[in-house]
Amino acid sequence: MKNLNKYYIKQKENEFSKLEEKKLKLSREIEQEKEIFKTNEEKLGKLEIQNLQLRDQYNSLKKIIINRGIVLDIENNRYDIKEWDNLYLEKKGNKYVVVLKGGIVIYNFESYVYEILKDLFEEQLTSSLVVIRITPRLIKVQLRFREKEQ
Repeated sequence: MKNLNKYYIKQKENEFSKLEEKKLKLSREIEQEKEIFKTNEEKLGKLEIQNLQLRDQYNSLKKIIINRGIVLDIENNRYDIKEWDNLYLEKKGNKYVVVLKGGIVIYNFESYVYEILKDLFEEQLTSSLVVIRITPRLIKVQLRFREKEQ
């Protein structure tokens, strides 16, 4: 009976020491996770500030585009157009393109410009594209935005 008691006590001491080790290990992991959480919180704070700054810059860029428009230089491939002709802006997939009256595509906006133009049109703005200058090499086109007339 005494040996059985000693065995039982020894077994419980082993379990207790294993639980103590596990507790220490989990405490260390919790501290590590707290450090990671703190670091991530700091990074998140910095990213939120950076996001606000970028959003402000983006909105400023949109205001400049609305107020001044965009001037495009398009390669002149002897298109049948004259100064002050209207061109058209069409959405094709995830791109906007400039087309002539006959539907001929003469300019593809870069894909990153799609988001800006999409945002401008979501703000209930209309656009106009006018040829402002033609040289043998280039066609200058001005893209302007204005609020839709009710």
